[in-house]
Amino acid sequence: MTACSVSLENVSHSFAREDGSLHVLNDVSLDAGAGEFVSIVGPSGCGKSTLLRIIGGLVEPSAGRVLIDGEEPRRAQRQMKVGYVFQEPALLPWRSVRQNVELPLEVGRRNASEPTGPVHPFPAEPADGAKTGALLELVGLADFENYPPRQLSGGMQQRVAIARALSFNPPLLLMDEPFGALDEITREAMRLELQRIWAGDQKTVLFVTHSVREAILLSDRVVVLSPRPGRVVATAEIDLPRPRDQAVEDSAEFLAYLDELRGALRVAA
Repeated sequence: MTACSVSLENVSHSFAREDGSLHVLNDVSLDAGAGEFVSIVGPSGCGKSTLLRIIGGLVEPSAGRVLIDGEEPRRAQRQMKVGYVFQEPALLPWRSVRQNVELPLEVGRRNASEPTGPVHPFPAEPADGAKTGALLELVGLADFENYPPRQLSGGMQQRVAIARALSFNPPLLLMDEPFGALDEITREAMRLELQRIWAGDQKTVLFVTHSVREAILLSDRVVVLSPRPGRVVATAEIDLPRPRDQAVEDSAEFLAYLDELRGALRVAA
């Protein structure tokens, strides 16, 4: 499937609590064009993860709407248009690397066999072993396909999670702080890996991160949210050459974006 567009119109959200509601998002509007890499940054608790879950159809907004290629998120999800990478890999420990990667396809086949199951583009047939092998090659894990997750490093486990999200070729990839728990060396390697994957198959990516530097390195555009309740306070179009390596990160242009976005975060606070 080709990349898709995402549109958010005046999205707000509150969580009900015993002592009253918690207002986490306020009137958020933003767009992501087909094939665009958009990062969302902001202070802890500003609603970044909640916003991503709303886009993915996991949470219904209290107000406003989200459209993925003109459709409601849950319909896009049923059509397998949305891949999700969470903060933690969330791998099934009793399944091998290959079996974890193939899990979404197995779930899709089961749903397709039910009369009320979702419509999606995958036939009810066994997963293509060659395609799974190509994905594992893509993320550098071809030699580990039969390993259980516990025998992998944190960075390798997150690569499995990325391969799993890509297994059904979704046009939209949602990534919620996928590198947050990694050490800096592994995190830098994963940034380069993600750049390479995205450049080869330019899906639309919405990427949540606490790191302004990481957002600039990866993105076409960076959106800044205010403290809770999160609202859009700034956006920056990132016009830097790709691939973005250490030389780009050390450039005056990169540092100017860094100052601009950090300034926006300070003002918002």
